[in-house]
Amino acid sequence: MLGLSSGSGCGGWALRRGRLVVVELTTPSFLTLGEDHVAEEAWDARVEEYEDDLQDAPGWLPWAGPWQKYLDESHPYTNRKGSYYAVDLKRIVADAAPVAATPVESAQHCAAPRADRSLPHHMPTCEPEDVHDTAHPARDFSPTTLRPMDPRAQVCSPTPAEPWSIPVRPSLRHASPSRVAALTTQMPRALAVLLAAVLLLVGLTSTRAAAVGDGSSFDSPLPLPLTVMDGTFETTTEGRTTPQAVNGPPMWYYSTWYEFTPSHTGVVRIEATSAFYNGLELWYANGQSLSNSNYAQTTTSQLLVWLTAGTTYRLGFGSYGPDSGTGPATLTFSPTQVPTAPTAVTATAGDQSALVTWSPATGIVRDYSLVCTTPGRIRFSCGTAAGNQFSATVTGLTNGQATTIEVRAHNSAGFGAGPLSAAVEVTPRGTSSVVLTTDPAVVVSGEPFAVDATVTRSDTWTATGSVTFVIDGEASTVELVGGGARVTGLTSPVGTVPVTATYAGSTAVTGSSGTLDISVGRASQRVTIDEIDSLTYGDAPVTVSGSSTSGGPVTFAATGACTVSGDQLHATGAGQCTLTASQAGTTERLPATASMTFTIAQLAQTLTLEVPELVYDQSADVETSSSADLPVTLTADGACTLTDGRLTATDVGTCTVTATQDGTADVSAAAPVVVDVQVERRTQDVTIAPIGDQLFAVEPVQVTATSSVGLPVTLTAAGACVIVEDLLFAITSGECTVTATQDGDEHTLPARASSSGRVTGTAAPATVVIDAEQGDDADGAPFVVLATGARPGTELVVTESTTARPLARVTVGADGTAVATGVLPPGLAAGEHRLVVSTVGPDGAPVQTELRFTVGADGTLAWIGSSALVAVPAPVAPPAPAPAPAPAPAPAPAPQPVTLATTGTDGTLPVALTAGVWLLLGAALLTVRRRRSTTA
Repeated sequence: MLGLSSGSGCGGWALRRGRLVVVELTTPSFLTLGEDHVAEEAWDARVEEYEDDLQDAPGWLPWAGPWQKYLDESHPYTNRKGSYYAVDLKRIVADAAPVAATPVESAQHCAAPRADRSLPHHMPTCEPEDVHDTAHPARDFSPTTLRPMDPRAQVCSPTPAEPWSIPVRPSLRHASPSRVAALTTQMPRALAVLLAAVLLLVGLTSTRAAAVGDGSSFDSPLPLPLTVMDGTFETTTEGRTTPQAVNGPPMWYYSTWYEFTPSHTGVVRIEATSAFYNGLELWYANGQSLSNSNYAQTTTSQLLVWLTAGTTYRLGFGSYGPDSGTGPATLTFSPTQVPTAPTAVTATAGDQSALVTWSPATGIVRDYSLVCTTPGRIRFSCGTAAGNQFSATVTGLTNGQATTIEVRAHNSAGFGAGPLSAAVEVTPRGTSSVVLTTDPAVVVSGEPFAVDATVTRSDTWTATGSVTFVIDGEASTVELVGGGARVTGLTSPVGTVPVTATYAGSTAVTGSSGTLDISVGRASQRVTIDEIDSLTYGDAPVTVSGSSTSGGPVTFAATGACTVSGDQLHATGAGQCTLTASQAGTTERLPATASMTFTIAQLAQTLTLEVPELVYDQSADVETSSSADLPVTLTADGACTLTDGRLTATDVGTCTVTATQDGTADVSAAAPVVVDVQVERRTQDVTIAPIGDQLFAVEPVQVTATSSVGLPVTLTAAGACVIVEDLLFAITSGECTVTATQDGDEHTLPARASSSGRVTGTAAPATVVIDAEQGDDADGAPFVVLATGARPGTELVVTESTTARPLARVTVGADGTAVATGVLPPGLAAGEHRLVVSTVGPDGAPVQTELRFTVGADGTLAWIGSSALVAVPAPVAPPAPAPAPAPAPAPAPAPQPVTLATTGTDGTLPVALTAGVWLLLGAALLTVRRRRSTTA
């Protein structure tokens, strides 16, 4: 089957020759698909063979001759879009017979876009009709479907149509028959899957959501930069990358999109002008196609569309083809009809103006103009308004002069040619105001005054006519002179006088009135004060006097450095004193006052100062006073300082104290007083903490000694002990005496103190060894304890400090030695731990030895120290008072990492005993290792 179409409208003719059917469509269409594809050379041969017959056929349209040219012009669409069909010429060559072509009825009807979103909305479809060959009935065949293939097909009618067929890819244009046949057998299945997916998508998204974006796509439009559908603006497709769509917008390449909602209904021409081939497309915002431009390659595309007010549209402007280029362009919206005249025009008079309103004109309106006519038949333009505005204020009119106003609508289809509205007449009228004043401005009892009325017009013209006054109930009319009127010779007692002035107005100005309540006040009077002698702060009170012109009594008041009681004036300080005399006034007289200011002199004062004897670093209060009971300022020089009135000796020598008082506003400054005292050296007390009895061969004891004045103290030891820095070491049994000495300095006298104790016999030491290295697991690490010199028959117990759980327990042998072995308990927390060995010394006193070690966060041994003998504190008797807190022990030295734990004594045992201990300890460790190996 062969279908050929070209177009400028709907309808056409269908011809049949053999199995060749040629149909002319007047919508833009292309060749429909048969069962196979052939090369263009075969098409050329067949066209040339049948061209004469077709041209001679009745009803054949003249354009059908140059088929090759038409096919060449279709190539850009085929290559660009990929959705146009090739022609089955192989079947035409095989089956055609040389018979005359017969005209038949119109072969198809073009239809409007389908609502089915499985098809492009902008593609029309055509319903099939049977095509019959009356000359050769045996050659008739089933109804032929002729489909317009160009997606830019115009809308012809709203009649629904059958769905489109699936396009064949351009790559199949020269495919073999077997390949095409394979594709055509798979096409129904592919069509079903595609149709189901499209229907599902349409069901999920029934309408396109309105959006305002960057103009890059249909769903991201820019707002149209026009307020009415009449104007021009610049746009561009530069930077756009969206290709042409298969099903829906865009129809053109690299499109820029705009959205708009017109405020007027009418036909609008949309034109795009650019340096490259371009195209236009117009859609409803819900995704339904409305119109698109013609399909000839042109740099000036046009749409002629009917736009409905209140409906939202989306306009796409793009390139004609993928190689047409991009760039700037000019879009022009222009209506095709002149708008009608506005209706319902009204005009409301104002001051030299009129407010004009109207109902909008029919059609697309760019703007409105107003035309005014004066009584002298002078017509002039008196106002404009935008196309979406329906009122305007006309200014510059003359008050009192009638003016006729008409309104006209404009657009680019006929600027200035639109009909005028019905005329309305309006007479502007200004306003007036009346302002009342008095002369003088302040009216008092018994004194004459005048009332003035000033009439002002809003148009700055001078008011004429007369003003009617009503003053305290009495009316009078006065002619305006220069816009003003006056009533003179008025008097009144104290009170309020109401005044009203009324101006009647004229044809050019409205009337107005003004009111004023005149407040009539009391008359004034004068007061005087008699002269006063000079005063000093602290003097006795003086008597004051004065008088008034009204003869009324005078009362006194005082401010500043004085007070008054009746006629007695008291000085309360030094400085300025102001005395005021007052007369209260009467119903017709105002109160009156008079003032007098004079100076009160300052009071003199003397100081006293007593300074105690001091030694260095001693503080004492200084006694001082002022005869005026004012605070005294003290300063100190030399061997002392002064803080908040307290004197402190800061050196040995002379201390000088000076007292001053600078006076105040009421008291004069006092003469300074100076006192010298001699500062001597201070005494001090040295305190040493009792050392108590010591146990030989234990850790050294820290000795604390201080000076009462904080000076450094020197420690010395005698007897069975020695002092190294502040540590006391027992070196033998016997008495131990420690002496603390402070030799004094240039500020302090020397002092000393002593403490004695007794060093008792040797305690039983123990050696503790953890048989592990750094990094070994702490859990189950073996340890060995060897004790010598313990009391025979007593018990030796090994515990871990954090768990307090016994890890080993043995009985001391008859030779005073004991060996205990064990392993560290599981689950030791990260941090420092101690293995504590508890036993009894030969003198029956308890003794402990401990070994410190640290467990890391990963449960391994991070550090192992050396065993050390520690003293066991003696219990405190319950009734004895709690002793003062002892100084905090010196912090243990930072642990030093070792590769293998080591043990040792404090250096106080004989070398032979130490060697024996190590032999026994080595044997015990060897036993532990063997047991551990056996267990492993």
